[in-house]
Amino acid sequence: MATRIASEDLTWLLMDEPHNLMNVNGLIGFDELPDVDAVTDLVMERMVRKYRVLSQVAVQHDGVWMWEDDVDFAIDRHVHRVVLDDGSIEAVREYVSTLLSVPFDRARPLWEIQILTGPDGTGTNGYIYSRFHHGIGDGISINPSGGALAANPMMTAGLIRIGEVARRISSGDADRGVAHATSGPCLQQNLVCVLEGES
Repeated sequence: MATRIASEDLTWLLMDEPHNLMNVNGLIGFDELPDVDAVTDLVMERMVRKYRVLSQVAVQHDGVWMWEDDVDFAIDRHVHRVVLDDGSIEAVREYVSTLLSVPFDRARPLWEIQILTGPDGTGTNGYIYSRFHHGIGDGISINPSGGALAANPMMTAGLIRIGEVARRISSGDADRGVAHATSGPCLQQNLVCVLEGES
C-alpha cells in the first residue's frame, strides 16, 4: 500500500547531497554485547512493526513522492553483525567514520543497525552503531521551539541508554560507558555522552 510522503519528510529526502547527507548516526558501547538475535527481534517488534516507514522505500509516481512497501524487506539487511579486525574504540571510531559519508541505497528502507565486535566475536567490548535518514520521521512536523517531542518514544528512546549506563556504573557493573540519545521531532538534538565512575 502506497502512502504519500509528508512534506516534512520529503524536505529531508530532497535535501540529501553527497557532501551533506541527512542521516542521524548513533554509537552505543557495551561491556557485554547483547545477543544479536535478541536485538533483531526487539527492533522488529518495537520499531519496524510500529513504524511502517521502516519497511518502505521512497518512490516517485507522476511527480508525487510516495512511501511503498519494500516487497523484499528483510530485517537481516538492516540489523546485522560486523566483525572488525580490531575491537578497540579507536578501530570502532575509524570504521564508523568511514560510514558517515556513505549514502543509503534508495532501493531499500533508509536505516540500519550494526552490532560491532572484535575479531574474537565475543560478547565483550561491543558496540551498536545505528544510522537513520532524517526523512523517515513519519510526518512529524518540526517543533518551532526546537524542544523535545517527549511523547514520541521513537524520538526519545535513546535517553534510557544514558540511564542504563549510569545504573551500570553506580552498581559497579561497569567503570565507563558510552550512550547516545536524541530528541526533537526531526532528531535535531543529539547527545553522545561518556560516563565514568569515580575511582
